Amino acid sequence: MSNTLKNNAYHILGLSTTASQKDILKRSKEIINRLKINDLPEYDLDTGLFDNFRTEESAKEAIQKLQTLKKRIKEYFFWFQVVDSVDEQVIGLLKIKDYFNAIRVWQNAAEKGGTKSYFYKKNLAILYCLLLSFEDNKNYLQDSLEIWKNLIESDKFWASFEKTYKLHDEQTASQELVADFKNHVVSYLSDIYAELYQIHKNADYISRFQKYFSVKGEKVEKSVLEPAYQTINNAVVGLEKMKISEDGVIDKKESRQLKKLIEIIQSELNNLIDFGLYDDSQTKIMRDRAAEAIRKISLDVHNNLNEREMALRLSNIALKISGMVGSRTQLEQDQEIIKQNIEEEKKNPMSRCWFCQNSLKDQGSSLSEKMYNITRTERTFSGQRIHYQMYELTIPRCARCADFHRENDSKFVKIGIGAGIVGGIVVSIMADFGFWGLAITSVILAFIGIAIFDAIGKRRGTDTIKPENYKKQFPYYKELIANGWQPGEKPSN
Repeated sequence: MSNTLKNNAYHILGLSTTASQKDILKRSKEIINRLKINDLPEYDLDTGLFDNFRTEESAKEAIQKLQTLKKRIKEYFFWFQVVDSVDEQVIGLLKIKDYFNAIRVWQNAAEKGGTKSYFYKKNLAILYCLLLSFEDNKNYLQDSLEIWKNLIESDKFWASFEKTYKLHDEQTASQELVADFKNHVVSYLSDIYAELYQIHKNADYISRFQKYFSVKGEKVEKSVLEPAYQTINNAVVGLEKMKISEDGVIDKKESRQLKKLIEIIQSELNNLIDFGLYDDSQTKIMRDRAAEAIRKISLDVHNNLNEREMALRLSNIALKISGMVGSRTQLEQDQEIIKQNIEEEKKNPMSRCWFCQNSLKDQGSSLSEKMYNITRTERTFSGQRIHYQMYELTIPRCARCADFHRENDSKFVKIGIGAGIVGGIVVSIMADFGFWGLAITSVILAFIGIAIFDAIGKRRGTDTIKPENYKKQFPYYKELIANGWQPGEKPSN
């Protein structure tokens, strides 16, 4: 429940806001003395909304609040002013828990206008907040915020409030005191709605308050912003410590860590969106820090690992997170450079592995394909002489794909050898070839098996790695074939 309202000093003492200091001291002593003999006191102005709210500690705290000028006006403002029969009627309805009619009475009275209507409205807004402590009601939330907004922005209300407060507290009330309270009232009100959020875990209490007032109270700072900022800060520190290009490759562990840290940041920022605090000035600073950490990783993988697409994805995430214009401008400039480099890479097929399309830093594992072309033919005394042009085509391939192709070839060659030997044994037994016939037949069939299964192996790939035979789709390879070139070594004349 809302502790600000439950522990209101006037509520604890069971007194009207019009009570004098003498009445306040007398009531406090009475409560403490009765509680010492386990006599729980009840008073006519009790609302019946709370149980077990009067204790020796709360009574002493109530006295302390009402003896401090700034605290006293706050307690006065955030409790019912029971000054006429309308207010007394509502208090009676609250005791029997007839909340519907209690609301209706103050609503009808407020509609009549006049100075009293402001205080009926304030009482009604306080009642809505009290009821919201027990019931998550969207209508109460909306109505309470509208009333507070209208009152706080009304000069006539504040003039009436100042006049009324001075009547009840002639000795200490002053224009400066009321003005100071007026400057802080929205922050105090924010704390009440933060308490309601903590009760129901419903972000609407904070986000709707932000839409009406755009002010954060101390409890919003502590219960919402500080935990979110701390979580984001920890994730950002994790990103800043990452040295992805240090070992020359981004491995699965680094990818998982990077993804996890970014998801933590995005999750917390999504929560702040729900609270209506995403565009808060402090949040924008934190957003920019997170964006800068992601930007540095984007530039690292772009400049040192040639991971252009990944760099662009990270830059897009950073751009969505960034808060200030300067940060966004810098990220947009980065993206233009990255996009230009991606376009240049597309024009240069040697920059990516042909079999998995990952960026290629060097050609050490690339596939070398020898090709020849007949340039001319001439007759000689001994026959015909053919002249050839030789060419060695490099098909870009990364180390991972090279290892895959090598392992694939080895596996299927072994299968071919095994199949050939088994086939030779079966044929030899059936044909009764004897030992040497078995050996020769097995060798022949082994070579045939190797040829067949090697061809099968070169056609086998995965979802991410194309088979070795995919080399025939390489643009330069296709272009050479179309121009009369043949794969393989130059044949003998």
